Parts: sequence; structure tokens; C-alpha cells
Amino acid sequence: MKKYRVWLILSVAALEILLTQGKIFAFEFSVDNQFNWEYDSRGQSGTNGFFGPYDVDAGSGATYTGPTGTATVTDVNGAQKTVVTAGATTAYGPGYLAPLNFWLGFNLPGNDQNLATSGSSFASGSNGSWNTVYMDTNMDFNLNKALRVRGRYHIGQWQTPGISTSAGELVASQYLMYHANGIQRSISPGYWNTLWMTVQIPWGQLLLGKRPIVWGTGLAWNGAENRTFEHLIFRLFYGPFTGMFGFTPYMLGTTNQSYYNQDFDNNNIRMWNTMTGLHYRSGNIDSGVMWGHHSWHTGGEGILNTPLVRNTTSYGDFYGHTGGVYFKYNNGRFFFNSEVDWFYVTTQMHKLMASGAPAPGGGPKYREHWRWMVNAGVLSGPGKVSLLYAWLAGPDRRHGAQIDQTHLQTDVGIRGNVFSNTGFFRPYSYLMVYAYGLGTHMNADTLNGTAEDASIYAGRIDYAVAANLNIFGSFFWADRTNKSGYGWGFIRPDTAHPGMVTWSERQGAPNIPDANLGYEIGTGLDWKLLEGFTMTLTTAYWQPGKWFSYACVDKALPNWNMPTGGANFGWGVWPDRRIDPVLGMELKLIGLF
Repeated sequence: MKKYRVWLILSVAALEILLTQGKIFAFEFSVDNQFNWEYDSRGQSGTNGFFGPYDVDAGSGATYTGPTGTATVTDVNGAQKTVVTAGATTAYGPGYLAPLNFWLGFNLPGNDQNLATSGSSFASGSNGSWNTVYMDTNMDFNLNKALRVRGRYHIGQWQTPGISTSAGELVASQYLMYHANGIQRSISPGYWNTLWMTVQIPWGQLLLGKRPIVWGTGLAWNGAENRTFEHLIFRLFYGPFTGMFGFTPYMLGTTNQSYYNQDFDNNNIRMWNTMTGLHYRSGNIDSGVMWGHHSWHTGGEGILNTPLVRNTTSYGDFYGHTGGVYFKYNNGRFFFNSEVDWFYVTTQMHKLMASGAPAPGGGPKYREHWRWMVNAGVLSGPGKVSLLYAWLAGPDRRHGAQIDQTHLQTDVGIRGNVFSNTGFFRPYSYLMVYAYGLGTHMNADTLNGTAEDASIYAGRIDYAVAANLNIFGSFFWADRTNKSGYGWGFIRPDTAHPGMVTWSERQGAPNIPDANLGYEIGTGLDWKLLEGFTMTLTTAYWQPGKWFSYACVDKALPNWNMPTGGANFGWGVWPDRRIDPVLGMELKLIGLF
């Protein structure tokens, strides 16, 4: 009985400590969840598609490489391991690509450039649709007044991690309805997308981990959608001012798979990566400035190969800085926002010839990117009017080839993009930016479009019909910033991976002379049906501009897929053709709990 008495005394003592010292041991845990049911539909109003009239292929044939897969093999020691296997290659004759008709855009579940899943950019008819569900849970854990841990948990759809696509798939996944029917079949393993800690110190805050970065208006740093920060951050507070200094002692420089040790060797690590900033927030004004610097070295000495190959492999030194300035004003009736952002990098490449002498052409290359915007509007009673102008730099071509002074813009197609701005333009454009990325820029992490190389005029009117119902109308117009940025026929169906679109610069092709990307008219509503349950509806009409008639090949032209195109205007395009308007709709049912 003595031992039970001791346990009772200890239990009572522990309970008393917890009750009397609650402020020391107390912690709070909260979560907020957003469940999304989404239906999307897109179609073309006629049969004059982006790539010519439907059901026509006058090309010279195609070579199709099937999707990659996995196989279990046994090594020399008897151990089993899983390896990636290449798909089989098959040659097809003319007419094979005729079913590639309506270009759906790219923000589709399971859609990737390597066809590792069943995703496709085309529909054989004039329209397509899909239905998905997914959920995000935001966790907030307060251990005490000084320590706070937060993170986001995502439930979407199972994706098989691949060598080149897993990073994007694990983030962008949405469960495509009825693709895993049955109680015993999982739709998703779930993913922790962010996880970070905030430490309250006497003179400010310390932030550690992977977290969203929302800065300014979201024109370049859109953490609500894609951008994250993993720097070690110190924040200082003084009245309306917040100062910030961040750095990281480690960051991967490049993902060259031929490196012997690309993750841990300082040969490939950004040893200097810093960020500083200052914010002012008081009353109606919110403004800030941010500047960052980074540099790193990559060298041929990190490659497993013969001395000759190592010594004659290019190595480089990279120096760059990025930053921005923004200003916001809102007095409850009138608002005004503006922002300027830049990205600048110097690349000094070095290479030796077999003789040991420096190879020619290794001089420095200077690349830069600028973007700016102004946004103003009025709030009056149940109504709101917002006007927007944005300018985002574009590439430059001389004599049919890209030159220096370009960076983000020349890397077109499906790609990872830390400067994503989809959410910034989404209120004004569902089709031109969100669905098609203005024809050139799609984010591999979200499979939504981003706006780059564009001069944009947009407007939106919102009107609250009732306390729980808002209706809106929007207008969006865009032109390319630089007429000399792209050549004729550089957007076309991928003959190596039918079902996808590929972007490939054709050396020597004339510059596209018409910069117009078209206009879009949108309507929709946000309807709060119940507490925590909302329906959103967006409909849009887009008339593609003349730029697409030059940029997209015409499959009706003979040998359109050859290096210099076919007959008539050559380069595989027919500039005089008209592309029929595109119609789009998105319906979402959102549960918040």
C-alpha cells in the first residue's frame, strides 16, 4: 500500500504545480481548415484552334517516347532496389497528331512535361472539364508567450515522385474525382508544405524554418500561393518601423545531376545569401523596401570523370541581387498601391580547352528583370472599383537569337518560379493569366500561369447585392512588352510527347511583329451560403490576340514540324489566321472549419 500512497502524493503534487503555474506550462493549439470542391470547364467557341483547324495534321510524322516508369532490380550483392526506366520510342507517320485540338491550358491535376502521369494539355474536341477535391490545414502551436510553431498540411492526390517532377507534383496535387474509388485505396498521403518557428526575444523576433513570404502587393513575392522563405530572420520593432535582416549559411546553387555531391559540397552552395528590409506601417500607410544579395561558385572539379573532362567542363561564378519598393494607402474610401521590383545577376563562366588555354566566349553575362505596377480604386457603399496597370520586362532577340539582359523571360514553359504572381492577377484574369500564363509562363509548383513579359491594363467592379452575396465584372488587356522577344512558331505540340505543348526557340526565325495578347471579360460571384460554407463562381471570355497567330504553329501547313516549317509563310505558322475565342468557368464550394 505504501507505493500507492507515494504515487497518490506525487500525482496530487503534479496537479497542484500545473494548476498554480499555469502561465508557465500553458500552451495553445489551434487549426483552421479549408476544404475545396472544384469544377473547371474550358472550351473554344469554334474549330479554329491555337494550332490551326481541328482534326488536321499535315506534318511529316512524329516519334513518340512513352512515359517513364519504375522497375525492381537486384544488384550484385543480392539487394533489391527500384530504378526509373525509360519509355519505349515509336515512330508514327503523317496525321498522327490530328487529335491534338483544343489547348486546355496547364493548371490541370497530374499534368507534367514528362507525361509521368496521364495529364495532357489537349482535348480531341473543342472543350474539356475536370472535378477535384483537396484540403489545406493551417496549424498554430503556442508553447508559451515566447515560442510559436506554425505549418501547413496539404491533402490532395497520390503522385509517384519522379526524378525531375516530384517537387512540383507533391505541392500541386489535387484529387481528380473517381480516380481512386474504394475505401481501401488512398487518395493522398498528405504533405507538410511549410513548418516554421517564431521566437520572441527581448528586442524583437527570430524566425526559423520554411514559411510563406508575403511582401508588398504580391507582384513578385506571393507567399499566399507559392513563395517561401527559409532564411534565418531577425526582426526589430521600433514604433511604426520594422527592420529585418536575414541570411542563410546554406542554399543549393544549382541542380546539375552530374555533380558528385551537389547537396553538401561548398563547391555548389550559396555561401552568401542575405536579405534586408524596412517596413513602415502607420494609419492609412503601409510601405517597405527590401534588398538581397547572393553569390556562389560551381565548378567542373565536382564532376566524376576523367581529368581532361573535368578540366574542360565549364565552371562559373554567380553574383546577383534582388529587391523591391512598395507603397500602399487606404483611407476606407480611396486606395492606392504601387510597387517596383528587380532581379539582377552576373554570370562569369570559365572553360578550358584541351590544350589548357582558356576557351573563348567565357566573358561575363549580365541578366536583369524589372516589373512595376500601380493600382487605384474607390470603395463606396456596397460597391468597389479597382483599376490596374502593370509592366513586366520581356526578352530581347537580335538576328533571330536571344541576347544578354534577359533572365526570367527566356525560361518559358512549365517551370519552377519563385517570382510567381498568379494570385495578384487572379481577380482580373481567369483565362489569360491563371489558365494560360499569357501563353508562355506556367508554374510547375502550382500548375497555374504567371504574368511576365507583358504590359497590362485591367479593371474590376464589385457590388455587394446582399451582406452574403458579392457579384463582380472584370476586364483584362495585355500586350507583350517587347516585340522582339520571341520568334515565329516557337509554341507547338510536342512531337516527342504527344499531348503536351513545347516551347522551343527556332534560331533564325523572324521576330513576332504584333504584340497583342488579346482581351478577357470576366463575371462571377462570391456567395456565403452558410456560416463557414461559400460558393464562388467565375466565368470568362478571352479573344486571343494576333501574337498567338505568329507564336503558335498551324498544323494544317505541310511539314509544320520541320526546323524551318512548311510552305506559305514558312516557320510552320499562318499569321493571317484568326483563333476562335476561349470560354472558361470555375465553380468552387469551400468549407472553412
